[in-house]
Amino acid sequence: MRRFANCFLLGLFTSFAVSSLPFASATKVEWKDGCETHFEDVRSNEEIATDAGLHYLDERKPGISRKSVGNEFIYRDPKDRVITSPATLEWIKSLAIPVAYRDVWISTDRESHLLAYGFAANGKKQYKYHPKWNAAKSEIKYGKLEKFGNVLVDLRKTTERDLAKRGLDPIRVHAGITEIMDETSIRIGNPGSTEPTVKTIMVKGVEKDAATFGLTTFEKRHVSLTKDSVTFTFAGKSHKDHSITLKNPAIVSLVKELLKLPGTRLFQTIDESGVVREVTADAVNQYIRTTTGGPFSAKFFRTWNGTKTAIRELTRLGAAKTPKEIAENIRLATVEASEALGNTPAICRDNYIHPLVFSVYENPARFERLVHDASRDGKNSELAPEERFILQLLK
Repeated sequence: MRRFANCFLLGLFTSFAVSSLPFASATKVEWKDGCETHFEDVRSNEEIATDAGLHYLDERKPGISRKSVGNEFIYRDPKDRVITSPATLEWIKSLAIPVAYRDVWISTDRESHLLAYGFAANGKKQYKYHPKWNAAKSEIKYGKLEKFGNVLVDLRKTTERDLAKRGLDPIRVHAGITEIMDETSIRIGNPGSTEPTVKTIMVKGVEKDAATFGLTTFEKRHVSLTKDSVTFTFAGKSHKDHSITLKNPAIVSLVKELLKLPGTRLFQTIDESGVVREVTADAVNQYIRTTTGGPFSAKFFRTWNGTKTAIRELTRLGAAKTPKEIAENIRLATVEASEALGNTPAICRDNYIHPLVFSVYENPARFERLVHDASRDGKNSELAPEERFILQLLK
């Protein structure tokens, strides 16, 4: 652990040193995981946008506004002039901004990284980004996935050891949350989602509580226990209802102790002074970064688990022989992954399954070779076969 901490501090120093130089235009800095050297993208958002052929736009800049008049919308430019240009109106239409959004803002620059935003019925601000920006950010995100896989075994061993400790100190509770994310892909939670600007919202014609929850914002009412299992029942992102059961003795034991603490929040810690404190997402992410010695956070579990679930399903289905069969199996794998993550298939494919998975599946011979190589990968024997497949695919 000391070696990881030292290397992580060295990485932070290197990042600071490079970014502080007046001539610095480097896009990556070195950081170390144990004895292995990796590189971390440190470009600013402005630089990422420029490299993608876009302009990075401050959302406070005046833009196009939308106003409802009868059954139609009228759009006005920053000078409050009604927009009548067919080309501009057609472009705005192509953005597919939901009709229910209010206070809509639309960029006047079609090549800006941010194209539009608006506020949904629950008061949350929703953004529409340029496809090139999404692609650039996706490349950065997926580029770290192999590195995450390479530290996953050590992370799991550390969380298991920390979870076996006594008491409710921050390390044990943070380890428990990390292990739950690894096993279930439940989101870490956002305090703002538990206190929306409206109390209820209509979801497919049904009135629901507008508040949504993730692990760090779970309340005790979201938990039910048996002798050997714990079930989390809650409304997650997009107000999707979840009921997820874990049969992990260490997690069951932790939750039993947490339920005895005062307050409504489930995940709380007791510090050295005996003060009970609510757990934050930032604290859990810091635990992950410190434990791995790398720039990882809770979101990596969902990407890793979405990718491995798709691979597991494709492996079960086997290599396809026709284009039609390939397309159908990819659809089935996407559905399987989306159900594991609690997303729609479209969102899951776009955000949580590494694009190389389906690309390689379209080449049956290469897919079968990777399955074979993963099964014989002795170096990563502590990972599941589908996880070894990921590392074989990305190396």
